Amino acid sequence: MEQTIDTSAKDIDQAHTKRLAFAKHLYLLAESSYKLPPPNKFVSLLNLHDAVELFLCTACDYLAANTKSKIQFEEYFDSINKKLEPKQLELRLAMQRMNKARVALKHHMTFPSNDDLNEFIVNTKEFLTTNTKLVFERSLEEVSLMEFVSPEIVRLHLNNAIEHNTKGLTKEALAEIAKAWKELLFFHTTLMQTHGFMQKRSFRFRYGSNVDSEIEKFSNYTVESISDLSDSLKLIALGIDYRKYLRLVHGLPIANQSEGGQWYITFIGNLSNFSKEDIQWKINFLSETAIALSDFN
Repeated sequence: MEQTIDTSAKDIDQAHTKRLAFAKHLYLLAESSYKLPPPNKFVSLLNLHDAVELFLCTACDYLAANTKSKIQFEEYFDSINKKLEPKQLELRLAMQRMNKARVALKHHMTFPSNDDLNEFIVNTKEFLTTNTKLVFERSLEEVSLMEFVSPEIVRLHLNNAIEHNTKGLTKEALAEIAKAWKELLFFHTTLMQTHGFMQKRSFRFRYGSNVDSEIEKFSNYTVESISDLSDSLKLIALGIDYRKYLRLVHGLPIANQSEGGQWYITFIGNLSNFSKEDIQWKINFLSETAIALSDFN
């Protein structure tokens, strides 16, 4: 008997994945906006609502749930829950409360309290994490923002890292992450220098051959310390979360590239200490950072 093969399934999955990735991106924007002073922090509530609504819309499409052309926020839950029976979407009441606060802000200029905003951030993350697993049978961590990553060379290295990590090739995955980080930092540092937002400076002490060895050691240490401080300020200027940066570079090999394009990777520490989850976190953080830095483009 001749079989008909459905070739559209893969494309549909890619479409849903991309929409989920954008919902995740909207949540991350909300997380960032929340850290800003008023009134900018209140934008986070609008981003949270958009993230949840996009998730619900994507879930309806994925489950082929019946929806009207114009549907109210709460009606999404009813349509999706009919498809999930006997299971139901989690945190429905929390999302309804968040939506009411969004309506109050958008239509009546009633600003939420800081405690309420914090609660909405926490609840929305839990909503997306729990229900992505429930509806799409995958973790939120697996939803990649890679299609939104630029420049292209960074995306290439991160995709290579994902492939290596999937195969359990820790050394190769870490090398690709190190290359991606080097390329990303170089691209945006150069960009900011070109536009005059950051100046390129280097210096060293000059002294005669008869200088005291202790003075020479102190001078070299001073130069290294200033260089480290300069690197830290560079990260802050680019808006990179320094604590997360420390987690990124922990155990990450040192990547250097020759003028001819040849990469030289120096590994440090014990590679067996890294789990697939550790490597995936580094990939996720780098992709999120690349997207955030695209504001400078």
